[in-house]
Amino acid sequence: MTRDAAAIGAGLAPARDARPIRKGERIHVVGAAGAGASAAALLAADAGAIVTACDAGGPSPYSVALERAGIALIAGHDAAHVSSDPRPDRLAVTKALTAIDPDHPELAAARALGIPLEAWQQVIVDAASARTLVAIAGTHGKSTTAGWLVHLLVEAGLDPSAFVGALLPGELTGGIPATARTGRGAAFVVEADEYAGNFDAYRPAIAVLTSVEWDHPDVFADDAAVQDAFGAWLARMAPETKIVANVADPGVAAVVARAELAGRSILRVGLDVAAADIRGRIVSADPDGTTLAIEGMDGDSAPDRRSSQRRECPGGGWCRGLARSPARGHRPRPPDVPWRRAAPGTEGRSRWCRRV
Repeated sequence: MTRDAAAIGAGLAPARDARPIRKGERIHVVGAAGAGASAAALLAADAGAIVTACDAGGPSPYSVALERAGIALIAGHDAAHVSSDPRPDRLAVTKALTAIDPDHPELAAARALGIPLEAWQQVIVDAASARTLVAIAGTHGKSTTAGWLVHLLVEAGLDPSAFVGALLPGELTGGIPATARTGRGAAFVVEADEYAGNFDAYRPAIAVLTSVEWDHPDVFADDAAVQDAFGAWLARMAPETKIVANVADPGVAAVVARAELAGRSILRVGLDVAAADIRGRIVSADPDGTTLAIEGMDGDSAPDRRSSQRRECPGGGWCRGLARSPARGHRPRPPDVPWRRAAPGTEGRSRWCRRV
């Protein structure tokens, strides 16, 4: 039996357009030791907010970066975190908390005092205000593709900011591993999760769709329900939003073929898909790596315009990520950087490819 996605997050303010975080704005993050909430805290602080944070579970691998940034993580929850002076201007929470514990003491205190309750994703969107938001969405492959794109942008000298749902290595964050990167360039990359409308706050300039399959059966009854969620999210975006779609995935192909997306700017990419705008083909694969041929990066499929690239991590899934990541925008060429620097994961980074 599925739950109504709207009931998960009941009582939180609805998603809204981004607004800049005010310098000195007080934001209290509940559950800040989590992957996403910790990123929200870091990005809010970088934007000028005064951030307080708590988590019932205490420290985690994600909270180390909070401490390094000077954000103290308070163990446990208490209404006093909200009611004591100086009070926060708003609370940022995980949507699921309202379903698991609707009478949570900090949520109850905020409601009693009229302090806005928002999903932590809204804080990330506000931190990205006036930036070029690039949202990586899909049932699978979000962290890999988002992390890969962040790495490419860093190596290209574009200094992006980012939230990725896996620990980015210190050489990417400029400090210690964290799920957030703070930069001063125009690009702001986010991992956009579909569970219970977690991605609703993200209204990107560029949306990348990696895969669409049945997952989260507690909120999605079947494949059609998942496709409906992705289709509705994309349809709400501004008409000028560019959509990069991995049409080698049947679910993605079905979503971008929906009537509500007719006339949208869609860049279709994929392995072994003749109708794709950017096409990839595995030339060879062995335990030490994969050779991939890519066509269409300049809108030309002539043999002399093909790009052949050797990658040191085997597997078609990584090649699908490669085909998606350089497709940001309108067929730009990927930066020519050494693979061990351009593709995270071969050193055993969190949730990415490990050589065993």
